[in-house]
Amino acid sequence: MADRTVADTAVATAVERFGSLDVVNNASVSRQKPLEERTDDDWALAMDTGPYATRNFMLTALPELKKTGNASVISLGSGAGLNGSPAGRQAGTARPSRISTTRSAKCRTTARS
Repeated sequence: MADRTVADTAVATAVERFGSLDVVNNASVSRQKPLEERTDDDWALAMDTGPYATRNFMLTALPELKKTGNASVISLGSGAGLNGSPAGRQAGTARPSRISTTRSAKCRTTARS
């Protein structure tokens, strides 16, 4: 998902199949491990499917979402982003970034509407 072409293909396929795009849902993947056991690959998985994927899908989807005039972007968060997690989930870092990106896009599109 860190590869923008994945988002480009997914959005184009959805628009071709359904005629428009009304909702983008941002979900992510992470491995639950204590901080000292996390590998670079564990961290990359959370970042690639979290903040990077959110950015890529938002950039690709925004033009289509604006066409509908009543579209939604749903970003999932977790308590780990606010309070941390004993399991040391990378989602605690990735998800708040995704939510912030979504809120920033909303501010910009709402102000320009």
